[in-house]
Amino acid sequence: MIGDIEVRFEPQGKRIRIRRGQNILEAASRAGILIDAPCGGKGLCGKCKVRVRNEKLVPSPAEEKLLSPEEIERNIRLACQYFPQSDVVVEILEPAIESIGKVELEKGLFRIRSRCPVSKFFLSLPPPSLEDQRSDEERLLSALAKADRIAPFVRLRLPKILREANFQVTATVVEGEVIAIDKGNTEREIYGVALDIGTTTLAAYLLHLPTGTKVASYSALNPQTIYGADVVSRINYTIEKKEGLAEMRQRVLEGINKLLDEVCSFSGVCKEKIYQATVVGNTCMTHFFLGVDGRNLAFSPYVPAFSRTVQLRASEAGLDICPDARVYILPNIAGFVGADTVGIILATGLYKKKGFYLALDVGTNGEIALGSREGITVCSTAAGPAFEGAHIQFGMHATSGAINRVYIEDDVRIGTIDGGAPRGICGSGLLDAVAEMLKAGLIDSSGRMLSPEEAEGFSPALRERLLIYEGDRCFVLSRAEENALGRDIFISQRDVRELQLAKGAMRAGIEILLKEMGIEARQLEGVFLAGAFGNYIRRESALTVGLLPPLPLDKIFMVGNAAGRGAMMALALPSALRRAEEIARNCHYIELTASPEFTNYFMDGMLFPEYNVLSFK
Repeated sequence: MIGDIEVRFEPQGKRIRIRRGQNILEAASRAGILIDAPCGGKGLCGKCKVRVRNEKLVPSPAEEKLLSPEEIERNIRLACQYFPQSDVVVEILEPAIESIGKVELEKGLFRIRSRCPVSKFFLSLPPPSLEDQRSDEERLLSALAKADRIAPFVRLRLPKILREANFQVTATVVEGEVIAIDKGNTEREIYGVALDIGTTTLAAYLLHLPTGTKVASYSALNPQTIYGADVVSRINYTIEKKEGLAEMRQRVLEGINKLLDEVCSFSGVCKEKIYQATVVGNTCMTHFFLGVDGRNLAFSPYVPAFSRTVQLRASEAGLDICPDARVYILPNIAGFVGADTVGIILATGLYKKKGFYLALDVGTNGEIALGSREGITVCSTAAGPAFEGAHIQFGMHATSGAINRVYIEDDVRIGTIDGGAPRGICGSGLLDAVAEMLKAGLIDSSGRMLSPEEAEGFSPALRERLLIYEGDRCFVLSRAEENALGRDIFISQRDVRELQLAKGAMRAGIEILLKEMGIEARQLEGVFLAGAFGNYIRRESALTVGLLPPLPLDKIFMVGNAAGRGAMMALALPSALRRAEEIARNCHYIELTASPEFTNYFMDGMLFPEYNVLSFK
């Protein structure tokens, strides 16, 4: 097309033609290369760095602010700010989102006591004859005591499969309907998939339904992150762009179906043998998954379009599994407390505990549940993206190379995810670093970081790590020669403030729930920390920075992806699916923005405590 510009992406080797006026971020998205852009392409975060090889345009004001002179000299640009004027070659500097994932083969490592909702029957049917001219449908149904109808896709395939299989077939039955027909005997091949649609991460868990055994799992970053790190940015995109909602749904379906490809390829399971799926996610994510307009979630009073369990067929949901497989989206509780929180409550058994327990899903949108078998109260806090590594100078997602452990004594020791060379800092690494700096005295209770001149009493190694960068106080975690970036990776004063804002919001939510339930923190029997953040966080660090109330360490439980486990329970146990509906219906929701005490709790929560975490062991 005349006037089009060709963009070639390396090292992927992909080419795309775009119109003038489109930026590199949009071009990459169209090419299926998902560049991380936590701010949604607004030129605020400086994360979407690429290198343009054969064209040099004047940097935008945002690029001059967010890129160093050295980077601009090397023609490193922000993908959201660069609008090519001629054919260009663009080098992707960081691993593209599509290439980041984790597959786990987990046979025998996880098992739920299943009550398989899917039945299979091997049938040896008499072939038609002049004496027996029943239709194929009647021939099949007459041999099945537990079925009285067949699904649309089965009806289309039935004549061919019956004759190719010489009338030796296996029928799959769900709720009295034949949803699949296979050649030969496939009675043992009954699978289901539990899906967790997180704002940042997608996860799929493949289960063998008759035994409740997890066969394999796969996780990857949510492709929607190119539209922003938080749900409000994505909702705004659907409002501002005519086809925004359709794009958002397409992205998440592409991501989920890629998960299914990976998990099935890795385990050797045919996707058409997946006969049931359960889905959890926050309220916004479940709306996007179904293609339902979620704009009302962004404006008071934050009303969702639906809250009850949604049931549909896989073909309607857009999932690439058995077309007539049953898909269940677990219920939402409120506008910003969704099916993922229901999954956490289900998985932790919070709804049946005798004493009071607290459950936290720490992320961009932090959900909190407090209660027992006597009742559960929930809330949601806009913690911001700091816990996910966004809006942090060297922040990144919790993937390979992310600093996730920090130890400070006379010098600094760090650990990274998968043990690779450091590439940045994830949320748990940020929390760990600030906790260690607090204990070392490098940060005071207000969050103020020492300047280089104020560090006379510290070891030479620590003093050398304190510096001033672009007018901001910083503390170096990894030297340029020690990491994959080739420049110092540090925590800035601004990063500390971002963490304070995030943990202040979470702590305010906790305190308001405690007051609502009429109890004190010391009365809690336990705290469940869920989500990807909860996989890496150190309990001591959470207490040191004041993310949690002062509690003994043995009362804090790291439960990983409890939302995903809840989805697995609902997949394998029909009773758990029913229980999820009861949980959502019976939870009491508090809207924190309507609480007159939120601001005071938030301001107090931003401060760091002065107690010694060791005294709570």
